[in-house]
Amino acid sequence: MVAVNPYEGMVSSLDTDEFDELCAAAAARKCRSLIGARTLGEAVALWRPHPPCPSCGSPGCARAGRTPAGHQRWRCPVCGSACSALTGTVLEYGKKELPTWERFVTCVCHSAPIDLIAEVCEIGHRTAFEWRRRVFATIDGCQDRLVLSGRV
Repeated sequence: MVAVNPYEGMVSSLDTDEFDELCAAAAARKCRSLIGARTLGEAVALWRPHPPCPSCGSPGCARAGRTPAGHQRWRCPVCGSACSALTGTVLEYGKKELPTWERFVTCVCHSAPIDLIAEVCEIGHRTAFEWRRRVFATIDGCQDRLVLSGRV
């Protein structure tokens, strides 16, 4: 018995906008299964629901509206500074969505060259270089804090 593909010809019949929508939906679904969040907003709410103040370190920040990108804004009652949950992270000034960052980190983990990273993530060469610099600056010194003891 020959298996019949019920989706044969469906993707090839899509126009460019519909195909882009399908690709975005597939990337969001992949992020949901790999990371646990579909969008950057979901990831922020999941991993940093109440961020500490980046200026003074106070843990009691209160909600204070939203940023232009739609992320929750926080205001510190102690020093009065405003921040978002992304302040002080590699994603702080990023305008790309979570699937792009997921592809970027995957490429960096596989030691891909900057030109390939820029092409795969559909970002500029300079942006890829800057993102890689941010990621490496974030993880720099992580091994210095590890202390092995006992039998290794």
